[in-house]
Amino acid sequence: MLSSTMLYLAAGTVTGFIFSIRMLLLALLVLLIEAITLSIAFGASFVVGTIIGIVALQLGYLGGVYARAVVERLAGSRQDAKAPRLR
Repeated sequence: MLSSTMLYLAAGTVTGFIFSIRMLLLALLVLLIEAITLSIAFGASFVVGTIIGIVALQLGYLGGVYARAVVERLAGSRQDAKAPRLR
C-alpha cells in the first residue's frame, strides 16, 4: 500500500506541476471509479487504500502547484533583473 501511495503522490506532483485543475479532476474521477470497483469486487476494506490514494494525489497536486509557482517566480525575477532600466 505504501508503494501505491507514493505513486499517487508522484502522479499528483507531476499533474500539479504541468497540468491544470481539469487533469486533477480527471485523475480523481479515475480513483473514484477504482474505489467503487474495488469495493464491489473485494469488499469495503480495499476502499481505505483508495481513499489514502486520493488524499496522496491531492497533496501531491498541491505540492506540484507550489513548485510551479516557485519556478515561475524565480524565472520572473531573473527576467526582471535582465530587463533594461529606463531612466
